[in-house]
Amino acid sequence: MHARAACSLLKTHAYAACGVGVYLLVDRDDDSVTVHSDPTGDRYRSILTLGYGHTVELPGIGITLNTDGTCVGPGGLVRLMRSRRSL
Repeated sequence: MHARAACSLLKTHAYAACGVGVYLLVDRDDDSVTVHSDPTGDRYRSILTLGYGHTVELPGIGITLNTDGTCVGPGGLVRLMRSRRSL
């Protein structure tokens, strides 16, 4: 397993175990966004992976992300998420 993938897997289990309700993973190498939600134990029951160009809803927090490419880049999704929260 690639070191970055192993680190991501460890984080996913740790976040679920701590009760983090939604974990968003942006993979710029794979051009995809993965939303983990509904934690139970150290796992997430719901895992949704979509390629860029889709609308991604973050369950339970009322945020919708557009991943058409205009917002993806270093810090791009973070800027979008902050702007949605302030609305």
